[in-house]
Amino acid sequence: MKEIIEFYNNYDEEGRLKKKNRMPEYITTMRYIEKYLKPNSKILEIGAGTGRYSVTLADMGYDVTAVELVEHNIEIMKKKVKPEHNIKIYQGNACDLSFIESDTYDIVLLLGPMYHLFNDEDKNRAISEAIRVAKKGGIIYSAYCNSDTCVYKMFYKKRILSYLDNGLIDENYHTVSTPDEIFELYRKPDIDELMKNYPVTRLHFVGVDMLSYLYNYSRMIKIPNHRCQMFYKIDKTKEILKSKLGDLSDDEVSKFTNISMKDIEEIKKLPTEFVSLDETLKDEEISKTADLISMDKETLEDTIIKKIILSEAFDLLFDDSVLGQRNRKIMLLRFGFIDGRVWQLDEIG
Repeated sequence: MKEIIEFYNNYDEEGRLKKKNRMPEYITTMRYIEKYLKPNSKILEIGAGTGRYSVTLADMGYDVTAVELVEHNIEIMKKKVKPEHNIKIYQGNACDLSFIESDTYDIVLLLGPMYHLFNDEDKNRAISEAIRVAKKGGIIYSAYCNSDTCVYKMFYKKRILSYLDNGLIDENYHTVSTPDEIFELYRKPDIDELMKNYPVTRLHFVGVDMLSYLYNYSRMIKIPNHRCQMFYKIDKTKEILKSKLGDLSDDEVSKFTNISMKDIEEIKKLPTEFVSLDETLKDEEISKTADLISMDKETLEDTIIKKIILSEAFDLLFDDSVLGQRNRKIMLLRFGFIDGRVWQLDEIG
């Protein structure tokens, strides 16, 4: 547990769910919590962090118990507690809640501990404890870090080959997690296998993990989201064709992309540094290119160019000598390069 404590001692857990790029996770989770709240619900949050959910639920008038491993997070949470709150805070481990009576809570939140448990014994102890302290008919929320979306992230960050080389992704494209990586990653079959022997019924299976990341990276430069596509098309056309034709002139880029020279000149003036949604854009940055790119529907030519760019980009990244024919086909299907549909692993076989 030392690695986990050290990680959170130096991590802004308090600010994480308040950032714009993390709000989808918080909003979606709260929506499903509120779905099952009743006027007198007693709530336990295991792995409460700095109290983003516990304090919010206490603000709503609920009886809340918060258990957190990291003292640093507890100190932050305590500073947010108001005199009118009905909230109890304990330092504790999700794998041992012996200080809490069985059959006590209407709602149990296990929204963090499963991220950091790396062996089946600890995982089963945490789930068993959550079930034990929940009332019969109670609702348990358990969160996991998604393995497949982390693979997408590695593509975004252009680190997929290094993960393969270092053995952090296995031959079945499952990420390999250890305490050194801090986070344990799961696919849905892993979760199904873990839960199959417990006397519980799944009510929902909701994806929120990594959606925030994908949303954040869809806004790569300081222009509105829908305007990034033209910038991306120009950039990728230059990158893909450079090995065949050398550096392209603006006239050649215009020809290959069907983007006017006027628009190309305007796009060249745009800032190209990456910017996170953590940073608030100024009004002039948002409106600077307001009339630059039309929002017309994509033409057939655009679609063809996009497919060529995607296909050639994949060919450059992965050839048979890197992955082998079967694995290459799996990746093509998984990322929709063959028929435009993203195939699941159990469909591919």
